[in-house]
Amino acid sequence: MLYVLAAVCGVSAAALLLVRKKIPLRAGGMAAALLVAAAAFLLAQTGLSRGLLFFRPACAPEEAVKGFFDAVESGREDDARACLADGSLPLGQTAPEEAAAAELFAARQQSFRWAIAGEIESEGMTARVPVSLTALDLGAMESELRALVMARLEKLVDARDYDEIYDENGMYRPAVTDTVYREAVHKLLEERERFEKEETLTLTLRYDAPDWHILPDAALSAALGGDFESEANNAKSAVLDGLTYIRKIYRIGENDPVAPAPDPARFGTTTDPAVIRALIEDSAMLLEGQDTVWSEQIELPEGSEISYYCDETILVIVWKENIGSKGCTFAEVRIADPSQLRRRLSGDSYDAHVRDYGSHLASEVNAVLATNGDFYAYRQVGITVFQRQLYRFEPEGLDTCFFTASGEMLLVPRGSFAAREEAEAFVRDNDVLFSAAFGPILVKDGELQDLGTGKYKIGQGDEPYSRSAIGMTDELHYLLMTINFGSRVGVATIPEAAQIMYDKGCTDAYALDGGQTAELWMNGKVLNNVDWNAERQVSDIFYFASALPEGKGAGA
Repeated sequence: MLYVLAAVCGVSAAALLLVRKKIPLRAGGMAAALLVAAAAFLLAQTGLSRGLLFFRPACAPEEAVKGFFDAVESGREDDARACLADGSLPLGQTAPEEAAAAELFAARQQSFRWAIAGEIESEGMTARVPVSLTALDLGAMESELRALVMARLEKLVDARDYDEIYDENGMYRPAVTDTVYREAVHKLLEERERFEKEETLTLTLRYDAPDWHILPDAALSAALGGDFESEANNAKSAVLDGLTYIRKIYRIGENDPVAPAPDPARFGTTTDPAVIRALIEDSAMLLEGQDTVWSEQIELPEGSEISYYCDETILVIVWKENIGSKGCTFAEVRIADPSQLRRRLSGDSYDAHVRDYGSHLASEVNAVLATNGDFYAYRQVGITVFQRQLYRFEPEGLDTCFFTASGEMLLVPRGSFAAREEAEAFVRDNDVLFSAAFGPILVKDGELQDLGTGKYKIGQGDEPYSRSAIGMTDELHYLLMTINFGSRVGVATIPEAAQIMYDKGCTDAYALDGGQTAELWMNGKVLNNVDWNAERQVSDIFYFASALPEGKGAGA
């Protein structure tokens, strides 16, 4: 289309110039001819810069597909990522450490095959390429693995002493089940081809000059075994079910648009601290020995309730607490996997330039708990990262909180990066998924920060104001806080908010957008006293989700 327009403009300009030779034109006519000629030139250049040739991109989408899968098969992860529209797809190129899982991983790599499986559809800058993928299917092996394991255990029981096989609780010793499982895996893989599975999926590609790029999605990630370690762990857990306990690993795909829906029956409210104590005791395996911020000694404001949610992948406790004259709402969260801490943008795109209510954004993605973000679209300062891509680099004004794929909060003071390239390297080297650009840093590495008068450019830090903050107390253990006006309480300065997060045990803490933006949401309700008793439309939220697949109960 660009070339058609360029041709029309060029012909029009030529005609005007020819007319000029025979019929004298005024200055306006000459100016029109020159403008048309300039438009023709610019359209042509635009077409060339976008790689367009006779109404379509200059290269074929199947070339990008071939380059991607060739790189995947040969283990060239960087080359494979270069074929993607963004680098967020887990490619499953790292072998697990556990012996049986490592052998299964190698077998899957060896069995992997691909082929274009139908007609390619191309329309403008978008293409769809059907591909067939063949690889080892662990699910197909489970029943035969179970039979082999049971047969081998029977032989061991007959051949060895009881104490060699069983522990003090009458369960098989882990070393025994690990050995038997590994032997069973090795035996079945001698007939690997019987367990290979072929599936067809359609890849969507977008043309970004000068090449086509694949748009990654959950289906492609699953087909490539992007989370193979979890898959192998859960397959082993299923095979050894009832023989020994292996905690299943559940993850949410990085590109999944929504999380698994939380179980409505697991939400609750109470005024009885004993209920929360029992909930914490039941979550011992999830907490892994970590202490909770919540305690029975906390004095709740009159008439307030404690809200909670718990399954085997997430524990959330939300309560109100008056600290001095400050009306605080806290949400404590412990998750089993880093993928359960997520970010959503209004319009699901960094450049969408739309706003929505936080409660609506949260409910649409099945959030268990959500809080406001940094309202990145409201101002053009700071460093913003989304889906591993650095979008904005204005580093002098604001501290940055980078959230990594391992669930860490990396707090970086303003002015730490001299050039955009340094920030991009930091994002890449630390596996950063997204960031918050508000601040300031409240607590860093266990140290309360010096936040004296006039030290930060946004957020009215020196004035009493409604606040929102996020912090960490331990690995995958977070504390969120809002401070809002109430009937008998007030708000806080930034130093006062920092002191509260520090006193609650945060080793790292960071201020999010406050004022009317400050919000905590769970189970269809805003749980804090939002300013003016009215939600504000925002550009983004942070949220925590259950990773438990729908229909799975405890231990399923």
